[in-house]
Amino acid sequence: MLDCLVSCLPCNIHVTHNAFRAGINTYGEATEELAIDLSYWLKNSPARRENYINVLNEVGHDEELFIRHVQCRWLTLLPALERIEKKWEVIKKYFLLSKQQLKCLEKNDRYRRICRKLEDDKFLAQVAFFMSG
Repeated sequence: MLDCLVSCLPCNIHVTHNAFRAGINTYGEATEELAIDLSYWLKNSPARRENYINVLNEVGHDEELFIRHVQCRWLTLLPALERIEKKWEVIKKYFLLSKQQLKCLEKNDRYRRICRKLEDDKFLAQVAFFMSG
């Protein structure tokens, strides 16, 4: 009898997930989009990955790539944002320097989305807001 009662109760994790998803949809879609875009930018391109690692080495950072965030797994967002915040200046240098050097990248939608966020001086505050919650 008790087993039947326990199995009929709703799962609180689903409620938490739905609340977090609603918050992201209301305020943080751009932050989540940046985490996804950065991960996919380097995922299938050894040349991009090598260029990014070269910039990391120039600045003296560890060779840490982006952490993959998946929309249906909201717990992956915090580690991804922590890595982005830690590497913010390197990310800006890599993408904005590439923008000046390679005009062909301006046609890439993902690249344009990333650069728009990096050029916004207030965007890092939005990343920090999500990390504080």
